[in-house]
Amino acid sequence: MRPNIEFLAGSGIGMERGIRVDNAMRTSVADIYAAGDVTEAPGFHTGQPELNAIQPNAVDQARIAAHNMAGGAAVSGGSLAINVLDTLGLISTSFGQWQGVPAAEGGAGVELVDPARNGYLSLQFKDDVLIGATSIGWTEHVGALRGLVQTQAPLGPWKERLLADPTQFMAAYLATAQKAA
Repeated sequence: MRPNIEFLAGSGIGMERGIRVDNAMRTSVADIYAAGDVTEAPGFHTGQPELNAIQPNAVDQARIAAHNMAGGAAVSGGSLAINVLDTLGLISTSFGQWQGVPAAEGGAGVELVDPARNGYLSLQFKDDVLIGATSIGWTEHVGALRGLVQTQAPLGPWKERLLADPTQFMAAYLATAQKAA
């Protein structure tokens, strides 16, 4: 997918791969806001402009833009990479920095393969925070994976528990991230 932004050439609106916006969904032109698939918004993990053309980010950006156009002062926590795919009934999801970060930067990860359920689960950590997750064939409570990533809740002892048994992510969410939300 590629945003259709060519018609804005010469308008003064800052663009690269999409319309550049800040965390309030403001463009480079005063009183002009943009939201959704056409925007390059600050990323959740990096703060750098990212093109994340997915519905949950578009909804969040639209809410923030509308609030600010009405005189409010809402800001986004950043665009989060989220994917959910149904391939012939096999559901796969990914949230955040699913590829992880190097161990030298505090990265750690765990993978679980469950052939009996055609399942795969990967959790990626930076220090004691879950920064990314991938699941295939795991549909129960995958929203908790997003919650763990998006709240950036410190896991404390839950990190070691998840490294030993990544299927405990719902219990970890209830114990840590739900309190932060």
